[in-house]
Amino acid sequence: MHDIEASFSRPTSSFRSRLLLVGADGAAGLDMAASILRRRGHQVEIDRTWTGDFSTVALYDLVVLELDVSEPNALLFLGRLRAVSTVPLLVLVPIIARNRGIYALELGADSFVVLPFDRRELVARSEALIRRYRQVFPSFGSVTQPKAIARSRGDRPESV
Repeated sequence: MHDIEASFSRPTSSFRSRLLLVGADGAAGLDMAASILRRRGHQVEIDRTWTGDFSTVALYDLVVLELDVSEPNALLFLGRLRAVSTVPLLVLVPIIARNRGIYALELGADSFVVLPFDRRELVARSEALIRRYRQVFPSFGSVTQPKAIARSRGDRPESV
């Protein structure tokens, strides 16, 4: 019999992606997410400065943003990122601020997960976003392709 839990914990080669996790200092959800996603086989970078270089966002397959209720700049970061890029965006929100997750969706986030999160939900949502964007943008994740650079500026391929 096939062990679903064992197959879930093993990374699959199609999902070894480059991820950017963004959050304030002390964002415990980011550290936990980074650990889970690294064990899954993803390359993870953490940015705690909130001043991401949006010109390089096309280098990532997914951005994960932790919204801290005491950090008002997080939603500004989300708005600025979405204004220049269509890279998939997953937001982590504390359970006491679920409404911020809904607001993040209205501002352009692709999905959100409530903290504390189930590790399987985090992985499933992350990989679903990556898979969906790779279907729309076949060169997604390839930093050498011109389409990846155009996507960082918000351009859409003509076939979409």
